[in-house]
Amino acid sequence: MRPTSHIVPGHKQEYRSTAMKRDMDLVRKLLLALEERQASESSLRTLPGVDDATVWYHLRIMKEAGLIEAAVSTSKQAGYVPRVTAYWLTWDGHEFLDATREESMWNRVKQAGKDAGAFSFRTLRDTAIALATAAVKKKLKL
Repeated sequence: MRPTSHIVPGHKQEYRSTAMKRDMDLVRKLLLALEERQASESSLRTLPGVDDATVWYHLRIMKEAGLIEAAVSTSKQAGYVPRVTAYWLTWDGHEFLDATREESMWNRVKQAGKDAGAFSFRTLRDTAIALATAAVKKKLKL
């Protein structure tokens, strides 16, 4: 994603936003980070090395997809830039993360999506669950 700068009227500070493209690798990273933070009971608002606006956008769409519980807020002082604070994973968030936790499985899921030309979240989720189920069945010799 290529960051672009915007000046918000009445706001002294320039903020950076990104094109509104969904990054499934970032979604997975955010789920992993939030799961880890749940143990320490802290929320998630930023991720090192990722532009804040990009993180907030992804947290917002993850909330819309039912993967996380989060709060979205705006303020005049912040130039009405939406900020998102994520609190915990939902059941669906845990299910998706459990099916894609291993890097090798995540890479297989992404490759299958690319090969099929279908890269929607539902397709990735269903593929991840199907591959995880097949791996378990193979291991149990079912």
